[in-house]
Amino acid sequence: MKAVTISILMALCVVLVLPAAAQTGLEPFREIITDYYADPYQVNISTMPPLSSIPLDDPSDGINWTIVDLPKPCVSGDGGKTFVMVSRGSSNNLLIYLEGGGACSDYITCKLTPSVTTLNATNCGYCNLAFFGIFDKANPLNPFRNWTIVYIPYSTGDVHSGNRVMKYYNYTSNPNENITVYHVGFVNSVVTMRWLANQSSFDKIALAGSSAGGYGTIANFYAARTIFNKSLVVINDAGPGLSSKVIPQFMYETTNVTWGYYQNFPTPALQYVKDGELLYVVQYVFDTFNNDSLYCLYENQQDYVIGTQFLGYEPNDFREVLLNVTSEIKANYPDNFCRYLPLGLSHTILASPEFYTLTTYGVPVYQWVADLLNYQISDVIAIPGDLNGDSSVNFDDLISTLNLILTGSYDINADIDLNGLINFDDLIGVLNIILAGG
Repeated sequence: MKAVTISILMALCVVLVLPAAAQTGLEPFREIITDYYADPYQVNISTMPPLSSIPLDDPSDGINWTIVDLPKPCVSGDGGKTFVMVSRGSSNNLLIYLEGGGACSDYITCKLTPSVTTLNATNCGYCNLAFFGIFDKANPLNPFRNWTIVYIPYSTGDVHSGNRVMKYYNYTSNPNENITVYHVGFVNSVVTMRWLANQSSFDKIALAGSSAGGYGTIANFYAARTIFNKSLVVINDAGPGLSSKVIPQFMYETTNVTWGYYQNFPTPALQYVKDGELLYVVQYVFDTFNNDSLYCLYENQQDYVIGTQFLGYEPNDFREVLLNVTSEIKANYPDNFCRYLPLGLSHTILASPEFYTLTTYGVPVYQWVADLLNYQISDVIAIPGDLNGDSSVNFDDLISTLNLILTGSYDINADIDLNGLINFDDLIGVLNIILAGG
């Protein structure tokens, strides 16, 4: 993630000195090679093996993956072959997981100082992490312990949402240098889901993704609900569906043109987009299928990776936008949309050991997820200064903050300035919140 951080900052520095035309126009730095790469609903999946031919995975020794190649025209971002990883469980339940790993939309972010982890699926760096969190099948607390898990690696730079081939030119020094990128993540995910739907009528289906994969759950929500023809639970891990207003590479207008994800939504769904925020599209799925599915978001309220590095917000400004957008959706669909929003600068949770240890107001993340799989939803939203979870900041919280200081203990809800310490400044911060009305 450190390399991605440096890449984003360097890319932003270059963008700031470019002429306005270079920042906003496709030409001469971006070229559409193939506008609509492939119809994923027509790809031949007959060469893919039966799911029943994959050995059952005994959870007692952890997770064991079986590689399944995807058929052409499914490819990685560099045009090479790609695959999915499968852990076949003993239950008739299915989890589809979209891997994270940044994004890219020009020569800088795809090649020069890449802000995407890889454009080659065989270099699947995060695959090495697919043994922790929800992938730790040996953990008896794992709500997916006996589920079949299908892991879709990420190597297309398009948050699993694209269906377009682009050529990007080096506008920083040598326009003759270029890279062709297959932004075809949506093709890969839909073909995978079609293969799975052809195997069995699953009892429960969950679609999840982290970071870029979390963003991918938005485009793939409607596709999954259509392909499997039954309700499902979607868990978006730190991919909040918000767009940048200041970093050109990740503005709504830029990513739509370079990745071509508009082509993957039904036309009426696009009418739900508001202020360039794609998260609103989940409401279309609720309306279309009689509110039979759940869509729930885990996100740190000051997420530094998404909020600051990719979207360009100050941490608390990102928090404000996140709360405004998600609160509006929650008000519209209280029984279908939910949130787990702790305080802090951290990023993802599903593939982390913290999946079993992080608790907010007495609700562990793993239990929140387990409840979702039984269609029991709850909103868990941390409030700065609220240490006891009563949705207000009052004298009790002030005393609790003072006790933290005296004992040298830590509670992130009391860390008003997010510096990793509880000190007098935080005590004053809690007091100010109380004086402002709590």
